[in-house]
Amino acid sequence: MILQCKHYQKPVGSGDMQKFNGTARLHHEADVPIMIGLNGFTQPAADFAAYHEPILVGRSELKRWGHGQHLYDVLGISSTTR
Repeated sequence: MILQCKHYQKPVGSGDMQKFNGTARLHHEADVPIMIGLNGFTQPAADFAAYHEPILVGRSELKRWGHGQHLYDVLGISSTTR
């Protein structure tokens, strides 16, 4: 698992998603790349993620985790991988 957090004034764009996904998978050999975008994601970034399957996390997911929901449940990761 590898995480990257972006605190941009605008939503995270597709270019950032592409760079992160390539680096996370090829360089770091991550099975679960997770991008945290505190101001959300553009539609092209979300479309890229839907196809290439990095996990996108926004403020609502962080809030659920912060209020006690298990991180794997927030991320939608199967309990069999725990």
